[in-house]
Amino acid sequence: MKKLMLTAAMVLGFAGMSLAQSSASAGVSATVLAKFQVTNLTDLVFGNVLVGDTVTVNSNTAGAASFSVTGTLDHSVTYTFTPPATLTSSGNSINFIPVLGLYNPSSNSYSSGTTAFTSTSSQSITLSSGTTEVWIYLGGTVQTASTTHPGVYNGTYTLAVSYN
Repeated sequence: MKKLMLTAAMVLGFAGMSLAQSSASAGVSATVLAKFQVTNLTDLVFGNVLVGDTVTVNSNTAGAASFSVTGTLDHSVTYTFTPPATLTSSGNSINFIPVLGLYNPSSNSYSSGTTAFTSTSSQSITLSSGTTEVWIYLGGTVQTASTTHPGVYNGTYTLAVSYN
């Protein structure tokens, strides 16, 4: 009898436990985005600069740097620009000042369909209008002093891209 009562108590106890249980489900999803492809198409080229001169290459001219960025359609991306403070040559330097940049979400053209932005800060845009590619154009100004040593001066203008 004791065995029967113990068995009945266990069955009733477990039955009560299952009645007290509750559960919920959560969906799981992931959006896979294309890796960015950032390509430098052209370098920013000032050409010959005379000692004591200031030369500007605007973002909408042939000497401007240009980049192509490919990502995922309809996603917001942030572009971060890091211009050089100076261009250097054998321990000598000249000042570099960025000018307004341009981006074009529809074609590789700096002459139309572009939007201006400050090229020393981060910019956020959405890859839309049916394209997964955007073209970016960057210009700048170099200033040489009357004491600047002749030479080839170089620097690097870095463009980093990330999804928001």
